[in-house]
Amino acid sequence: MVEFAMTGFMFLMAILWLVEVGLVYMTTLELEGATKDVARIVRTNRLSEVRNLEVPAETKDDDKLAVQFRQRVCARVVFAVGCEKYLRVAVRSAKDFSGFATNALPPDLFAKDVTVPAQAGNRNDFVIVTAVFASPLSVFGTERTLRASALTRNEP
Repeated sequence: MVEFAMTGFMFLMAILWLVEVGLVYMTTLELEGATKDVARIVRTNRLSEVRNLEVPAETKDDDKLAVQFRQRVCARVVFAVGCEKYLRVAVRSAKDFSGFATNALPPDLFAKDVTVPAQAGNRNDFVIVTAVFASPLSVFGTERTLRASALTRNEP
């Protein structure tokens, strides 16, 4: 009994760590898949699939598409608890790769209630879809920031 008291706590922490690693891994895989899905929608110009999603009435017109992209990603990411609150999606476009140097992610992307206007681009534009999820769940009290990106080129 004394041996269990000495090792039981460490065994329990190891089990909890394994559960947390599994959740982070599954959430990362789902986030990557959802990001690729949004990139595929932008690439094939099927924006009507996300424009049909309802947005809150107080959303500015410039931010509606970005909010709808976030809703689309959240619908695919099951393990992301608090997805609507902690997920940020940025869709940026440029004619060539040098255009992304001037179109970098804003530093306040991780801030609460920041919405980056989505830029779906035109024909033959390169599009980068970036999803950042600041996970509030952690067994050990450390916040996990998960990030997924997908690069595509719009169809001609």
